[in-house]
This record gives sequence, C-alpha cells and structure tokens, in this order.
Amino acid sequence: MHWFVVVVIIIAVIYALSKIPFIKRLIKYYHERFIAQRVANYAKKHIHGIKEINDKTCKLFESMESVIDKVGGPILDLGCGSGGNVSYYPSNAKIWTIDLNTQFHSYLKESMKSSKATLEKHQVGNAEEMQEIFKDNTFSCVVCTKLLCCVDQEKTLREIMRVLKPGGRFYFLEHIIEKPWTFTRYFQILYTPLWKRIICGCQLHKDTDRVLKDFGFDNFQFEYWQRPLPSSFFFARRSCIGYGDKPVM
Repeated sequence: MHWFVVVVIIIAVIYALSKIPFIKRLIKYYHERFIAQRVANYAKKHIHGIKEINDKTCKLFESMESVIDKVGGPILDLGCGSGGNVSYYPSNAKIWTIDLNTQFHSYLKESMKSSKATLEKHQVGNAEEMQEIFKDNTFSCVVCTKLLCCVDQEKTLREIMRVLKPGGRFYFLEHIIEKPWTFTRYFQILYTPLWKRIICGCQLHKDTDRVLKDFGFDNFQFEYWQRPLPSSFFFARRSCIGYGDKPVM
C-alpha cells in the first residue's frame, strides 16, 4: 500500500508539472526530437534496405517525370519527415515540403544529398490547413506517404485537391486497418490510443482506403499491399498504394 501511494503521488506531480507552459514546450521539443531521430534511423537501417519496398516505391513514382513535364510546377511532399521519398524523385523535380515537426529538417537536408531533385522550399505547417502557405493550383504532384493516419483525412484531401494543378497527380502510400476478424485488427484498435500519443497522432485503425476510393480522383490507380516490415511492426503492414489525378475542368 505504501508503494502504491508513492506511485500515485509521483504520477500526480508529473501530471501537474506537465501543465506548466514551459514544461509543456520542453516536453514537446524533446518528444519531437525523439520521434525525428527514431523515424530517420529506423528508416535508414530497416526500411530503405528492403528490396521489395524500394522496387514498389520506384514503380509508384515512375510516372512522375512525365506528369511534371505535362502539367508543370513543383512537387509538394506532405509530412515529408526525414525525406524518405526524395531519392525516388526524378532529376527535373523541384521539391517543396511541409511538416509540423521542426526536428526533421536536418534529416531532410541529409536525405537530399542522395537525391537528384532540388529542395526549393521547406515549410512548417499542418497539411489540413495550408491556405496561408500554398496558393491554389500550384503543384504538378503531391506526395503523401504515412501521413493520412495522423490527420483529418477529408480536410487534408480537400487541401491536396486545391493545391494541385488540373491534371496534377496525387501519390499515396498509407497503412490501413487489417481485415475483419483478425488478431491484428483487434490489436490495432486496442493499441491505437497509446500509439497515437507516442507517434504524434498516428492511428492504426483508419480505413483510409475507403476514403481515397470515394474522393473523386480521375485515373485512380489503387492496390493493397502487405509491406514486408520487420516483425515488430506487424500491426502496420497492410497498406494501400497508388495515385489519382485532379480532374481537368
């Protein structure tokens, strides 16, 4: 009982301290720094070395050069993180990026060293509310990978459609909820509240596939994919990958 009281007091003190503005900013800073470091290091050590993932990502973006030539304009990489996509972009690509986590920027600059594309502009901001950052009909391509799990999907997709030029292309690769009546699906539902707090709002149980299919893109190309991730990430393997175009009025 004595130890129980001590634990309760410690938790109460930590909770009270976390409400102090300075402490909140400090926690946010170190949390974002931790996430940026872990994501960048994990991608470098475990994801980029998997041949199937590299091949699939190359195939996803193989039409990008022709879209840029046809439509004109830069690429917008939404929630760019540490720049995991930039090495796949064609040499004629001018990249604009946006991410809420400022701690990713140094990793993004490091990733650009292996890219033939050019980073023209990096913004700190929310993909759901880009009206003050990017004008209508600005981009030839918008790329969104592993972001729609963290945001209001309808708002973000409306913003994507707004900033794309007519005929511009939206590329996506998103993890989604597992099929019904599976252990992984139940795990995703139960684990999401904790995972969401740890990984900056990421939700494992979103049916992003349904939202994308219903949104109204032209030339919509879509497929399901079980990403060959390490066993520790069994709950984030089921994914949807593809692209869709903004209708030409």
